[in-house]
Amino acid sequence: MNEETKKFFIVFFACVFTVLAISSLAILKKYDFDVKRAISGEAKTEPTTETASSGIPEVYADKTYFFWCASESRDNLYFAWLVNIKMPERRATVCTVPPETLVNYNGTVSSIENVLSKTGDAEFAAAVESTFGSEIDGYISSDETDFRTMINYLGGAEITVPEQVEYRNEGLTLILVKGKQTLKGDSLFKYLCYLDTLGARGNASQALVMGDILKGVFKPSRASKTDSVFAKISNTLNTDITIVDFSSAEKAIKILCENGFEAISTVDLPSKIE
Repeated sequence: MNEETKKFFIVFFACVFTVLAISSLAILKKYDFDVKRAISGEAKTEPTTETASSGIPEVYADKTYFFWCASESRDNLYFAWLVNIKMPERRATVCTVPPETLVNYNGTVSSIENVLSKTGDAEFAAAVESTFGSEIDGYISSDETDFRTMINYLGGAEITVPEQVEYRNEGLTLILVKGKQTLKGDSLFKYLCYLDTLGARGNASQALVMGDILKGVFKPSRASKTDSVFAKISNTLNTDITIVDFSSAEKAIKILCENGFEAISTVDLPSKIE
C-alpha cells in the first residue's frame, strides 16, 4: 500500500469515527443520559414517588361525630359538640351544641336537653342528625365522672384561657389564670360548665376547647398506641363506634397523630357543619 492510499484510509476512518461519536452523543442526549456523570462515575437517581411528594399517604374520609357529656340521670346536658373531620385535608370543623338547642323529636320541637332525658344515646343522636341534616357517623357520650377519667388518662388538655376566671356559684367554684395551661379532668369539666354560663361567647369558647382536646388526642406520641386509646374510650365512655369502625379508620388516625391537623375551625350553627 503506497503512502497516498494509507493517508486516504486514515482520513476515511477518522471521519467515520467522528460521525459515529457525534451520533451516539446525540442519541444519548435525547434519552437524557448525563455524559458528565457517566464519565465521573456519579450515578443519577430518579426521585421516587414518596420522595417527590409530601410523604403523607392520601386517605379519604368525611366523617361527623357527636360528643356530649351529661349527668348520670340524663336530666342535665353539660356540653356537646358536633365534629367533622375531612381527609386527606386533615381539617376539622367543630360546633358547640348548647343544651337549649331545639330539635325535632316525635313530631314536636324540644330542647336537646329535654330529648336526652327521654331517650337512649342512639335515639338522642338520631334526633340531632334528623334535625340538622348532617349524617352522624358515630357518637361518644359520658357522664361527668367518666369525662374526668378520660381527660386524666390523656394527660389533661392544653388549652388557652383568654382571660382570668374567678367564678363562684352554687355547685361551681373556678379560679384560673389567663394564658396557655394544661387542665386535668376536674378543672376542664368545671371550665366547660363555666363557659356554658356565658351564652354565645361561651359556646364559641367551648368549640375552641374541643379543638384543643382534638390536638391533644392526635399527637405523635399516640401514633403507636391508637389501639390502646380506642380500648380506653370503649371501656370508659359510651359509644357506637365499633372495633370494625376503628380498624377501617386506623390509617387516617395514625396520619393525624403523626402530622396533626392542617386546620381546626369552628362554626356557630350545627347546620354549618360540612
